[in-house]
Amino acid sequence: QWNLVKTQSMEPPSSVIETVFVFQGRIAGVETRLLVGAGHTTPEKQILVVCAAPELWYRSYEPVFWDILKSVLKIG
Repeated sequence: QWNLVKTQSMEPPSSVIETVFVFQGRIAGVETRLLVGAGHTTPEKQILVVCAAPELWYRSYEPVFWDILKSVLKIG
């Protein structure tokens, strides 16, 4: 089971990744956080970018996850 920790809209709203979600749950017994970027590459095609890290390491990895999302924005 995954719990929603926070939701954030991306700026500008017309970008490929429109909304970012952070979920917390367990993978193989390890408390884990997921950063999920959701959006559209075209009106018909949806995109999800999922980044995961153990809860204890999440703060160290979060800046890298945001860099990944920003690189997807440049592709779009």
